[in-house]
Amino acid sequence: MNVYQKVLVRVFEETGGLDSKAVYLRDVVKDMGFLPSYDEIFSQMSSDGWITETSRLDEVKITPWGVREAKKVKSGGSDNTREVGRASKSIKSEVKQLLVMVEELVDDANEKRLKAVENKVSDISEAIKTLKDLL
Repeated sequence: MNVYQKVLVRVFEETGGLDSKAVYLRDVVKDMGFLPSYDEIFSQMSSDGWITETSRLDEVKITPWGVREAKKVKSGGSDNTREVGRASKSIKSEVKQLLVMVEELVDDANEKRLKAVENKVSDISEAIKTLKDLL
């Protein structure tokens, strides 16, 4: 469960799953210890369609999509199964490309090929971070 899902479940619990009840998201995020990331959390949850703003600052309501996602997360599942699969396959693909690049480096070691290998290792590291965020 990622941070956004944790916050969503908390909002779900505080609203009782009712899309008509509002909560102060900043208070929820602060209580959970994620206050420094409030803006990012708010933005991501809004763009995912899980919450909607009210006329009051930092007050939100959970949407029907947010209710559905929170229920899935609470039951041990989530909609990010496809994303996890894609991220895993991306790592696999990047590693295969790295292997080819290293073989080319072994055949003809030069600065250009070494730099390409370094860049690919960086790409793999980013792909791993992406997968880690999804898990």
